[in-house]
Amino acid sequence: MIVHKKEKAITLRKKGYTYQEIIKEVHVAKSTLSGWVKNEMNRNEETEIKKLTAKKGLHKIIIFNKLRSKKIIEKELASQLQYSKKINKITKKELFWLGLGLYMAEGAKTGRWKSIFYNSDPILNKIMMKFYREICHVSNKKIHVQMLLHKNISENETKNYWSNILNLPAKNFNRASFVLSKTSKGKRPKLSLPYGTIQIAVGDKRVVNKIKGWSIGLSKLFS
Repeated sequence: MIVHKKEKAITLRKKGYTYQEIIKEVHVAKSTLSGWVKNEMNRNEETEIKKLTAKKGLHKIIIFNKLRSKKIIEKELASQLQYSKKINKITKKELFWLGLGLYMAEGAKTGRWKSIFYNSDPILNKIMMKFYREICHVSNKKIHVQMLLHKNISENETKNYWSNILNLPAKNFNRASFVLSKTSKGKRPKLSLPYGTIQIAVGDKRVVNKIKGWSIGLSKLFS
């Protein structure tokens, strides 16, 4: 019985099994197993096996960390989903503050004749269009869009995309500007900003003064 266990243990060890894995199969003490390995395997064999088991151990750690990360992410997403259910719709007053905050963060501050908002995020651009239309009472004829694209992006496809997102006719889009980042040197990944960045410009001085005035008023509350 002992001989059979010993033979099985040595065979498993030569196959790269760890001590813990062998103990589960053979049911012997670790000290006994260690003695068998020392007596039956030469030093070079055991050195190579240790390297192999170390790699297996590292692989197990990697798998464990990936599974743990997946569980953490799933838990976070579940929590976020619960909070998202608290948002049903926004009032005009809430839209006012939301749009004004976005403009103060991403809008042009120096222009006198046009109100210009820059962004690449479709949701933020949709919010800003809603702000212009419902809070500032801007009609489509006063809104024009300038697309800032990288060389690997199709102008026509991008125009159709933003036209649908913003619910704005294609005729309201100026000819796109193509830019090349000094750092990317033409090597920018194709999925980086796939629809570029856009400038939403409202050609109405009254709107410019409104938004600037609201921004000044809000700033004073925190000065």
